[in-house]
Amino acid sequence: MWRRLPVPKNKEVSAATTAKDMRLARVYADEDIEDGAVEWLRARGVNMKSARELGHRGKPDSFHAALVFKQRRFLLTKNGKHFLDDQKLPFPS
Repeated sequence: MWRRLPVPKNKEVSAATTAKDMRLARVYADEDIEDGAVEWLRARGVNMKSARELGHRGKPDSFHAALVFKQRRFLLTKNGKHFLDDQKLPFPS
């Protein structure tokens, strides 16, 4: 179900490209991500939503995974192994 993304042939990435990509990224920070990290990314133009700010503390991982999928965001978490269990959190089709 999970597959590795291809590595670009040209590995050089300019700072301008990286900054632009960061502004385009839509990220949801799981409750284990500190507020300071969320603010640091937000200050650099990343479109951030935080579980802590939205009052989603204590919700199950399945709730966070569904929200991320529905809102088409990247999930930022420290406990990624919990989200890689295909039995508990099957990849939506």
